[in-house]
This record gives sequence, structure tokens and C-alpha cells, in this order.
Amino acid sequence: MISFQDALKNKRLLKLQASDWTQLPDSPLSETKKAEWATYRQKIRDIPTDFPDATSWEDITFPTKPT
Repeated sequence: MISFQDALKNKRLLKLQASDWTQLPDSPLSETKKAEWATYRQKIRDIPTDFPDATSWEDITFPTKPT
């Protein structure tokens, strides 16, 4: 059985992979939108630090993706 921490790492990785395109040099996004996405991606990376005692999905508040 996969641990919650491993499941969290997997979900985090999927969210980062799904937004990788936003940081590519040829992304169609404006610099402002790229910055919004960069902030979102950093918040995703910070989840383990921000929620070190999380043991369930209810313990975590995921950031909202930019629109």
C-alpha cells in the first residue's frame, strides 16, 4: 500500500508536470501570466514544507491554478 506522503509526492509531481509548458520560452503566455504560473508552481513545491504534519488530503490546501 502506498503511503500518504508518497501519494502526495505523486500528486504534486503530476500538477507540476501538467504546468511545465507554462514556463517554456515559446509558451503563448504573457510575462505576467508566466509569473502567475511560476508562483503557483512554487506553492506546489512548498506543500511538504507548508504542511509537514499532513496525514490526509483534508490537511492540505492546494493552490488555485491561474486562469
